[in-house]
Amino acid sequence: MTINRKRALLSILPALALLFFCQSSAQAKVTLARIFSDGAVFQKDKPINVWGEALPGEVVTVDMAIGRAQTVVDKSGKFLVTLPAMSFTEPLEMTITGQNKIVLKNIRLGQVFLVAGDGIMHASLQEEAALEKKYGSGELAEGNIEMPDGIRLYRQPIALSRNPDTIGNTGDERTGTKGWVNINKNQGEALKASAIGMILARELKRNLKEPIGIIQVTLPDTPLRSWISAQSLDSVPEARSIAQKNMLDEDIYKRDWQEYINRTELEKLPSKNLSQMTSAVANGMLAPITPYGLKAVIFAQGESDLAAPLQYKTLFPVFIKDLRRTFAQEQLPLYYVQLGAQPTETAEKENASQSASIRHTQFKARIAPKSYLIVSSDICHEDEKSGSIYMSAEDLSKRIANTALATLFKQAKAYLYPIVEYIEVEGNAVKVVFKNAGRGLMAKGKPPVKGFALAGHDHQFFEAEAKIEGNTVFLESKYVRQPKFVRYGWGNNPKLTLFSLDGLPAMPYTNDR
Repeated sequence: MTINRKRALLSILPALALLFFCQSSAQAKVTLARIFSDGAVFQKDKPINVWGEALPGEVVTVDMAIGRAQTVVDKSGKFLVTLPAMSFTEPLEMTITGQNKIVLKNIRLGQVFLVAGDGIMHASLQEEAALEKKYGSGELAEGNIEMPDGIRLYRQPIALSRNPDTIGNTGDERTGTKGWVNINKNQGEALKASAIGMILARELKRNLKEPIGIIQVTLPDTPLRSWISAQSLDSVPEARSIAQKNMLDEDIYKRDWQEYINRTELEKLPSKNLSQMTSAVANGMLAPITPYGLKAVIFAQGESDLAAPLQYKTLFPVFIKDLRRTFAQEQLPLYYVQLGAQPTETAEKENASQSASIRHTQFKARIAPKSYLIVSSDICHEDEKSGSIYMSAEDLSKRIANTALATLFKQAKAYLYPIVEYIEVEGNAVKVVFKNAGRGLMAKGKPPVKGFALAGHDHQFFEAEAKIEGNTVFLESKYVRQPKFVRYGWGNNPKLTLFSLDGLPAMPYTNDR
């Protein structure tokens, strides 16, 4: 090497050293997951998890109220700190210290609910208020969209990813809130938020009188496989096969995601390539908020799986286990909405209704601990001209709220749906006994009760005449001499007419599968 080259190299070494130092300092800065901001609501009486990224080997300390914890950043540059469970009523501050210091102000402890799902859960308060004026009769129909003080919202931006994003800064920022927002002081954010999430929060706040936190993770046109982590899908052979068939080539993913990010029409949704990709929502929208402490999860999804009810049957139990595993809460309560009414089709297709098959899968999943099924078909309205179906977000939200208030907070709310307990065949008649019937059963609308069907060994179902006596319904059909199977509320658009005297519909039912 010549003398001039040596001198040139020596002259740039200080600059290179400075550049390296600056880069190292930038990498060493503690960065929190996107969900941590001023105004956050943490679940009271549960350990508080705080996570993010920093330089490997760095010590990160988190202080809040009487709690303090620290950890060492792992080799991948990630950390998770867990504070002890707390219960304070006053606003708090959280300090996160590493190479730098972050102070989060106006923190509250309260009740935190994750509101997640596709179309009906994604529909905004503004959209639903307009529909309620046309079809409904509640507060939204009267124009009451005001939210009480003490409700805070975090809406995760739309992000669909091939790999888990634990920080959450790769999504479309235009589709999420900038941290936690106080809904009472930000009506614009309330109108853009999930109608179900907002009405649910209002009902909870009216009954609980403590801070309510709503985390919204919603996106239409997303099949169940996109909501489940790759780890859980891979652990079940049948689910693994479904997942492998729906992976997306990396080049196509990058192209479609860039097209989505560059769009000028904000309401435009991601392509089906993206939204139907295996684990897309789990990676891009759920991973950034796990394992945030929750009181419960509210979930509504199923329309995107109508073409594959058998896959849904395989995946739904996997989803429930995955949700509890990723949030590190084995007993995390889940309130899930049974698929609502769908446009009516021909009688032949009704008999093999994919909608009803998905509802039946959801019906059977309620046996999982702390899993609560919310019936919705009876609060759906079909437009006579267009044939489109609208589900009342207000009625559904209040139904969810009552179930949560009764099961989580032991409040006296009607929430138990009549459900078939057992069936007895008596000649050419069938005796159907219901539990959760409370004070008894009734026919809603014009009697007699509609919606029951009977079949013999040939599985050919015919409409049955029904008569109510207390908590029992007696069925007969002149077309079925030796009945064996019973259905109620089966079909794309079932007419649920059997109710408890508390006003809750009997759950759709079949015993032939």
